[in-house]
Amino acid sequence: MNLKATSNNEIRDFVQHISLHECNLRIKFILDVAVKISALILKVDDVDFLLKSILIGVTSGEGLGFNRAFLFIKDQKNNSYRGKYAIGPKDQEEAGRIWHGIEREKKGIFDIIENSNEVFADDISYLNKIVKKISFSADKTEPLIYKLSSSDHPFLIQDEDIALSRLSVNLKKILFSRFSAVSPIRIGGELFGFIIVDNVFTKKEIYEDDLQSLFLFVGLLTIALDKYKLCAEYEEKLEKLQKMNVESERNRDIMLSSERFSAIGTMLDHILHEIKNPLSVLGGIVRIIYKKTKDSELKIYSDRVLDLMERLENTLENLANFAYPQSFNYENIAFQELIDSALFSLQRNIENNHIKLQLKLPGEPIHIRVDRKLLKGAFYNILKNSIDAMPEGGLLIINAEKINDEIDIKIIDTGLGVARGHLRRIDEPFFTTKSQSMGLGLTVAKNIIEAHDGSICILRNKYGGTTVSLALIAVS
Repeated sequence: MNLKATSNNEIRDFVQHISLHECNLRIKFILDVAVKISALILKVDDVDFLLKSILIGVTSGEGLGFNRAFLFIKDQKNNSYRGKYAIGPKDQEEAGRIWHGIEREKKGIFDIIENSNEVFADDISYLNKIVKKISFSADKTEPLIYKLSSSDHPFLIQDEDIALSRLSVNLKKILFSRFSAVSPIRIGGELFGFIIVDNVFTKKEIYEDDLQSLFLFVGLLTIALDKYKLCAEYEEKLEKLQKMNVESERNRDIMLSSERFSAIGTMLDHILHEIKNPLSVLGGIVRIIYKKTKDSELKIYSDRVLDLMERLENTLENLANFAYPQSFNYENIAFQELIDSALFSLQRNIENNHIKLQLKLPGEPIHIRVDRKLLKGAFYNILKNSIDAMPEGGLLIINAEKINDEIDIKIIDTGLGVARGHLRRIDEPFFTTKSQSMGLGLTVAKNIIEAHDGSICILRNKYGGTTVSLALIAVS
């Protein structure tokens, strides 16, 4: 019996058993860490956090234990790969200090991940600051990119990869082929980026099981990034669907409103026709009675009837102007003529309200090219609004002057004024504070003036009343 041979065989079997046991423990440990990291990164939607977590897992002693890791992401705009993050010491001395500090403080991998923003801060991490300055072409004629494009698994970086490479000088300085490996990161079959790892300080060889472990960790990152991409696409599609739904609801409301307005328009057209013509006839008869009667009491009654009929006629006119598109008959007329015509129509209102009128108009006629009837109606509405604001009397001021190519008009009253909260709404359709008004006068006036390329602004004035400031284009 060969005792020596037996002893050697037992020793060899024992060593193999120990190595296999250690290997199994290492695999179990890595898988355990991988599961925990996977559970962590699948919970978050922050891409930067995902990337930092994997780099920490790759370099942590509890993880894969590589000395350093460099992450490069494709820049679609410039067709290049740019350094995004890096983790690891800059030299042997710093490496010893960091590893000793982690051991002394009992820092685990998840403690480091929790403080990832601090770990990757440029003012703390020299390597992270340097990697952001590194970029190189994404062209497949670049040897390293060519190999990454055609590979799904990590591989060792060889001497020729660096020698033939057009990598930046900064990257060549920090790569050591004997202790370096690279792993592609693929999203949807395309090369999203890659991670370079090395053991430049420990000089530990990188074996096949190290590459398999790296493949596992990068796979976790890929799954998380795929999930993030799918969620982003889902959210984008959901947002589009919500917008389409809102738009569909809006279009439906517009269609229903259009149908309602069409029906209202037909009814309004009928009402205007049925009321306006008889009203004009009645108005003519009452005016004849007012002029010819010598009965003072009858004169008072007819005057009151005329006032109400004029208000009704003006309401119908405003409804028609608001409801239907206007056709414009432009002509050159003097601005003073329009003001005089509008004031003449309101003479009875001015007298009945005991209003004092103050006019300050240019001596020379200022001509404007407008639709006479429509613009007179606009001035009538504005002036009527000012007169109605002074039921107990007051002062109505009309100032006008030519400034360059415009005529600037201000209609000022000393009436009740407009509440501050109502100023923004004063020209809204159907907004009114009067009990006997539809709230269309200023809306119609504003539409007519703006249709003539003019502008209108309504403000409170120092008298406590309202100032309507207008601008119209003057004809040279």
